[in-house]
Order: sequence, then C-alpha cells, then structure tokens
Amino acid sequence: LQQIYGLLLVDLLAEFQLGRGYTAAVGSLCLGCMELGAAPAGELITHIGERRVCAMGALAASAGLLASANTTRLWQLFLTYSMLVGGGHALALMAAVAVSNSWWGRRRSFAGALANSGAAMAPFVLSPVWSAMRKGLGGWRNVLSVLALGEALILSAAALVMTLPGERSLCGARGAPNARAGVGGAPAPAPAPAPTAADSPRDPAIACAPGHGSAPSGHSAAHPPVYEESPWRVILAHPHLRRLYLAVALFAVGEWIPVVHLVQFALDLGLPPLDADRLVLFLGLGNLGLRIPLNALADRVGRSRVFMGSALAYAGLDLCMPLFQRSYASLCVFAVLAGGCYGAVNSLLTTIPGDYVGPHLMRQATGLSIAALGVGMVSGPVIAGEVYDRTGSYDVVWVVAALCMAASAVTLAVPASVFGCAPRSQRRADANWNGTARTGTAATARSASA
Repeated sequence: LQQIYGLLLVDLLAEFQLGRGYTAAVGSLCLGCMELGAAPAGELITHIGERRVCAMGALAASAGLLASANTTRLWQLFLTYSMLVGGGHALALMAAVAVSNSWWGRRRSFAGALANSGAAMAPFVLSPVWSAMRKGLGGWRNVLSVLALGEALILSAAALVMTLPGERSLCGARGAPNARAGVGGAPAPAPAPAPTAADSPRDPAIACAPGHGSAPSGHSAAHPPVYEESPWRVILAHPHLRRLYLAVALFAVGEWIPVVHLVQFALDLGLPPLDADRLVLFLGLGNLGLRIPLNALADRVGRSRVFMGSALAYAGLDLCMPLFQRSYASLCVFAVLAGGCYGAVNSLLTTIPGDYVGPHLMRQATGLSIAALGVGMVSGPVIAGEVYDRTGSYDVVWVVAALCMAASAVTLAVPASVFGCAPRSQRRADANWNGTARTGTAATARSASA
C-alpha cells in the first residue's frame, strides 16, 4: 500500500486543493511511522512474539484505512492514515523481518529479498486495481474501504502461518525439530546456534561470563550469552552500526521522492493520466526484478558494497532526470532502474546489521536500521513538495536527492573508527568473532569485511 501513495496523492490534491508539500506529508508520515515504529515493534516482539504483533498490526492498519475513508479534512488523514495505518504496518513489517532473519544465515540477503518481494509486487496488483475501483466504486474513499478488508485478511493470514524455528504454526506447520516453550503463549527467544562466519562475523555485544565459555563463539543453546549492559546501549555504541544508520538515513531522504511524486511529475509534463499511473508499475517491475539478484550478489561480494553501488547508481539516475523526462519511454526506464535501486537497499538494510551483531540483538539492531530509513523517508517527499510549491519545478529536487544518496555511499565507505570506538569488553568480543570469521570461506570473509 505504501508503494502506491503516488496514486492517492493525485486524488487528494484534486479534492482538497492544498499544496503538494502538505499533501505529500500524509504519505511520508505514514511511511515514517512504519519505519520509525520498527524499533519499538522489535522490542514488543521480544515480549509477546511475532504472531501476536502481526495480528495487532492487521487490526490497526485496517481500522486506519476505514477511518481514512470517512475523513472530511486533510489534517484528519494525518491521524488515520499516517499514524494508524503506518503504525499497523510497522508491527506487521517487523514481525515478518524477525521471522525471516531467524531462519537464514549464509544467504540472508537473498532470503530476505525473496521474502519481502511481496511489497514489490504490490504495484502490479494495486495500480490497475486502484484505477478500476476508483471508476467502478465512485472515488478513492470507497477504494480505501475495500482495501481495509483486504488488509485485514492478508495480514491476519500472515500471522497464522508465521513459524519460527522449532515452533508450530496455528495452521499445523512445524519448523525445526527443536520446539520452544513460550511464556504466556508467546514464543520464547530462540537459543542461538554456535555462530559461524556466515551467520554473524562480528558480535561485540556478547560478553563472556563464567560458565558461558571464554569467547562469544563458545556460547550454545544450553548456555546463551550474557550481556554486560543494555542491548540498546550496546547497539548505539557500535561504530559500524552508527555508520550504517547515518548512511541509511541519508539514502532515505532521496529514495522515496520518485515513489511519491513521479506520477504527478509525469502529469506536469503533459502525459495522459493512464500513462502516468503506469509508471508505478514500472517502479514495481524494477523493485521486484532487481532486488533479488542484487541481494544474491550481496551475499557473495559484500552487502555494504552492493548498498554503496545501488546508492551511487540511484544518484546518477536522479542527476540524469533532465534526459529521462524527454520521453515517456525514458521515464519508464528511470522508474525500472530507480525501483531496483531502492528495492535492493530496502532489503539489505534489514540484513546488514547481522554482519555486526549476533542473533540475540538482531531484532533491536534491525529495528533501528528500519527506523533510520523512516527518518529520511518522512522528510524527503515533503521537502520535494515544498520546493516545488516555491519554485514550480522539480529540477532542484532531483539534485538534492542525488547529493543525499551520494553522501550515503561515501558515509558507508568511511572507516568505522571515525564513528567512535567500542568499549574494551566489546572490542575483546569483536576480536573473538573475527577469529571465528577466519575459519569460514573466502567469500564469507569478504562479505564480513565489507
């Protein structure tokens, strides 16, 4: 649903007759709530489990869509669509990411891209459906009411089949042979297997304790690691993660501008409304077609390297917008390539934290990575709309977006030591993890170093 806000933006501009910056803020804040809510959603999952959190997300998102369909002022959509729908999506998204990351290690990026490819398929399903329902049902309000029902059914079904390793799903499917017991019906944290270079090259958060081995690589299911301090403090003190979060936030400022503004931009160029709507399909085509191969490549050559390459490619696309806007065909090419770039990065940012922390901190570290994405996504499309309202042109917008994404790639290339130094106990643990990483394959070692 987040992928097609550009279609809803056109309807909202036509009905409420307000500025593009203010109207675009509805979708940006919705996306921001989804991304920023990932961190608290990850913490909630540790207490009540993925399945319950996903079910809560289904209830909140569907209620928000129903309420949005009955609004009479644009500001009301900030409460119903932006906050309620966005918050519901945060719960469902983080539950799915946590389940996916719990199953995969060596090919984590490929598996994650495959698992969240449903988001990339949304434009293919919802873009033609939106146009047809808008005509057949008499406007965007009735469309949102129908989508509310679909949202409730789909996310509830997802909650039913969510299965962690060793856990039986509500529909009878079973994961790994080692079942887990939960407290109050909620799944308990899985005892992590002995880390390998493919699973977690570095985990400075796991501290040594009597009876738990002399190094992080010595912990087992019977002896889980003991933390010396708060997991959140450990994550925020990690220089590699600090660098990653800044890079993600910079990338996100420019990432979502085409998704929100490309349809209206095409209408400004004089393209027919149907052709402008189809650009959303081409964004989805690139998102679906390129995210999986790029993430498979990331498992081989390094996730951070593919992140940097995608960010630089996206920056180049934005700088070349004066060339792409000359014809509809070239705009379609831009949409495909842009969709591939942001699709690849959106998948990578949920798996890169696993290169620096172990499974016991993956939920929190991944939640903060998604939250950093939300910081940029909230601001980027709003800034673009405000710039257009003041200048009557998107020319400056594309340049600013390109500079932000180039800065993101440069940030990830800067040595992590620039972003601080981990405490001594964490550095000792990090050294032990590096020793474990050296026992892996050459390809794994290269991915870990990247």
